[in-house]
Amino acid sequence: AAPAVAPATLLGFIAALLSQVSSSTAAVAAWLGGWPVAGLVLVARTLSAVPGAGMTVPAGWSGVALLAVVAAVLGVAVAAARRHRRRGMLAACRP
Repeated sequence: AAPAVAPATLLGFIAALLSQVSSSTAAVAAWLGGWPVAGLVLVARTLSAVPGAGMTVPAGWSGVALLAVVAAVLGVAVAAARRHRRRGMLAACRP
């Protein structure tokens, strides 16, 4: 979704500036800016349908601590998986 943000913002800003001069030209810029916005909406709707997307997180420091613990556990799991995969590749390369 990130690559669509810059064109949508820029074209929207250009449409706002052009609206002071020519409404038809501003409409073209706004129409062009609508395409990346449609992509952002598609990503948002798709990801909101993922199980767990509507999960609530506690507010305050308890939510920050929970997020930190989850991030640390995921980081350790990813590092362990990479290490395990690397060992398997090295074992396959030995004569």
